[in-house]
Amino acid sequence: MLDLIIRGGQVVTPWGVGDWDVCIQGEKIVAITSPNTMTDDVTRVIDATGKVVVPGGIEPHAHIDAPIMGPGNLRTAPPEQVSRAALFGGTTTLMDFAIHHPGNTIPEAIQERTNSWRGNSYADYAHHLMVLGEIPQRTLESLHEHIEDGWASVKIFTTNIRPPEMSGESRARLAWATLHDLLMEVSSATTPC
Repeated sequence: MLDLIIRGGQVVTPWGVGDWDVCIQGEKIVAITSPNTMTDDVTRVIDATGKVVVPGGIEPHAHIDAPIMGPGNLRTAPPEQVSRAALFGGTTTLMDFAIHHPGNTIPEAIQERTNSWRGNSYADYAHHLMVLGEIPQRTLESLHEHIEDGWASVKIFTTNIRPPEMSGESRARLAWATLHDLLMEVSSATTPC
């Protein structure tokens, strides 16, 4: 039995656009079929006639519930508010940052960010690791463990803006990341990488 069929719309897939029905069980698309192929045992049908049906969008770089630079104690909107707005716009997955500050551990950064999102988001979510300041060798070496746990991207800074970072060290870290299958996001306003 299917939970949902989205029927009658122009469905956009990686293979093109066409008249198909989208069959959903739980939170997964289990089939894309010719129109009216699946007619039995469905809990709910959405009539999408005259509509375009697209996959949910992914926002790969968001700063959510984060401090805003400047006077006062301002923060960006929290996960609940941002995720609700994102869904209205068709974005179903948000990627924020788990920030590793000097003095804390990567597991602490991951746990802190996960706790702030768990139960507070209407959308799916994931986090990039953001590593600030000087990175102790043991922290750098531990990144491989976190990659294996699914934390496969990290943001570093290669400029001398906040937070300070030496470009030579950044290049070495980028080389290390390449060797360890890590996706790295680099913020580089003026320093070539």
